[in-house]
Amino acid sequence: MLYPVALKLYEAENTLLERGYTFKIYDAYRPNSVTKDIYSRTEEFIEERPVYKKFITDGGYNLHSFLARGASNHNYGVALDLTLINLNTDKEVVMQTAMHELSPLAATSNNTGNANMLAKWMKEFGFTGISSEWWHFEIRSCRLNHASFQVRPYEER
Repeated sequence: MLYPVALKLYEAENTLLERGYTFKIYDAYRPNSVTKDIYSRTEEFIEERPVYKKFITDGGYNLHSFLARGASNHNYGVALDLTLINLNTDKEVVMQTAMHELSPLAATSNNTGNANMLAKWMKEFGFTGISSEWWHFEIRSCRLNHASFQVRPYEER
């Protein structure tokens, strides 16, 4: 991830350690080719399973609510997917869904107390979330913009 985002995460981690927790990071930077591959494979999976597709759309969501079709803030090094580990038990803190569950239950409007605690702590350090995923946090202001540079998501060559 970009240095300013990593610095904020480092500050957050130090504070969390004092509170008896640490982070478990599931996803941070990823190449754009991986983002596109994840989207296409998941789209194919859902199209073959109408029941699952209905479950997502009945909740008012679609696949794009959870996955980027093109560029993702993960491709720019400013986003990460994470949860908490309780240092007393060395176990993940229970949230309302499993990590990366593509369902309306993952929406922040369904946050449990633990997910709200995570969101509150991340906000203390300048991270914002997205409404469809309790685990996703980013600092968009750190993203280099096209006005400054011709920045594109990294593409493997």
